[in-house]
Amino acid sequence: MKRSLVRLDKPDRFMLADVPEVIGRDPGCDMALEDKQVSWHHARIELSGDASTFIVDLASRNGVYVNNVRVVRQQLRHLDLIEIGKTMFRFFEGNVYLDSDLISHCS
Repeated sequence: MKRSLVRLDKPDRFMLADVPEVIGRDPGCDMALEDKQVSWHHARIELSGDASTFIVDLASRNGVYVNNVRVVRQQLRHLDLIEIGKTMFRFFEGNVYLDSDLISHCS
């Protein structure tokens, strides 16, 4: 199954591979973010044996949030909202998403 993270502030879509992917401010990260609230190696996306997708906080200073809840390790579900620093993503499983799926929560 195809999995992706879509940034809510830019037209960036990251297709997720079947290997762990690191998110952080380090330009060498699989997903490098220019966000001062993001640690050099902030989080990792990984796949479990049953093909579930997880996000893992790599002991970051500002944490990882899924649907507005701080998490250490969390299974991701279709349309989950992920916050890393000030950068927001929507998680997708499958090939198609609608523009309305990208709408963020209201503050």
